[in-house]
Amino acid sequence: MAGVLVGALVYGSLADRLGRRAMMLWSLLQVGVMGTGAAFAPNLAAYCAFRFFSGTGTAGFVLNSLSLTMEWIPSRFRAVVATVLSCSLTLGQLLLAGLAYAIRDWRQLQLAASVPFFLFFLCSWWIPESARWLIINHRHEKALSNLRRVARLNGEKLEGEGTALEALRLAMQQEEESSGPTRRSALELFRTAPMRVVTCCLMLAWFSNNFSFYYLALDLQRFGGISIFLVQLIFGAVEMPFRMLMATAANCLGRRLTQAACLSLGGLFILASIPVPQDMEVLQIALTVLGKGLFSCSSCCSYLYTTELYPTVIRQTGLGVTNMMARLGAVAAPMIQMTKAFGSFLPPLLFGTVPITAGILVNCLPETLGIPLADTMEQVEDRARKKRSKKEGLKKEAKGTKITKF
Repeated sequence: MAGVLVGALVYGSLADRLGRRAMMLWSLLQVGVMGTGAAFAPNLAAYCAFRFFSGTGTAGFVLNSLSLTMEWIPSRFRAVVATVLSCSLTLGQLLLAGLAYAIRDWRQLQLAASVPFFLFFLCSWWIPESARWLIINHRHEKALSNLRRVARLNGEKLEGEGTALEALRLAMQQEEESSGPTRRSALELFRTAPMRVVTCCLMLAWFSNNFSFYYLALDLQRFGGISIFLVQLIFGAVEMPFRMLMATAANCLGRRLTQAACLSLGGLFILASIPVPQDMEVLQIALTVLGKGLFSCSSCCSYLYTTELYPTVIRQTGLGVTNMMARLGAVAAPMIQMTKAFGSFLPPLLFGTVPITAGILVNCLPETLGIPLADTMEQVEDRARKKRSKKEGLKKEAKGTKITKF
């Protein structure tokens, strides 16, 4: 978890400077090398070091593969593709349960889970760099080459390429003239009021999501009568329909409402478990499964929503910072469980209240359903100004209607 936390922050920022593809390839190779090293670790200290750097690589390839994919996908397909990627994570959890059951020696299990990353590294070479990232970094010819390649693979003809590239060049020139260079630091996430609102709300949403998810995932000793392999399989299997539900909900209800509802309902299920007696194990498992499923759905939506809210120039930095908060939530979860010493109701009360609070605050975020990805900070500011002007216009219209009626 510490490695993933550091990797989210470091590789998120580096990806905005060096490219999504380069960081994804490096991260895949790093996970393969460090995971293999952990399998042959001579002592605990070496094992922990290998696992730490394996975690940093894991954060790197998860975040960058997601961003790279979203920057190539049209807006109407983003929710479906994000769901497919999220379901792949769940499929990995299911495969891990079977792999761990078949391979009981931890060194062999570690090796079996790490060696495939060398294959993933080789297979990922054909993936093109994000055309959006190339354009904002003034590598227009490479961006055009990648666009032609993708169009050819899709059996399409790239039309109006010169006009589109010229429009993007002008947009980037205006951005640089108005607010400085395109390469940004994490401080840009808090520089303006709209970005502060987006960043603070997303940080709380990511934190509370993992905070409560890992409380449910790590507290499996409550169900001591069931095989740990079976519990892992069940908990992984029930996530699949919830993650699939996200695509439908995000496209029909919108990203904001889906995120808010998943966080709030997940927290309510945790609170509902407080009065349930420990001997009612079936009901406890049902509430845990429902809560964990909703937080899985929320996590899937968080990746999609965060990608759409941040502009290309700081998208990976934003994903890195918010993902870092998620890992802090995962690290904090076991600590909060220690409050059980003061009262058995305290841990579920805290783990239920925090996501409900986050779900309420998510409503402060703008909706992104059907809206193209923003490339520059100025585009985000323009959207915020238009939204504010629209609200003010509706208020004035409502006041005028009241006066007319009077």
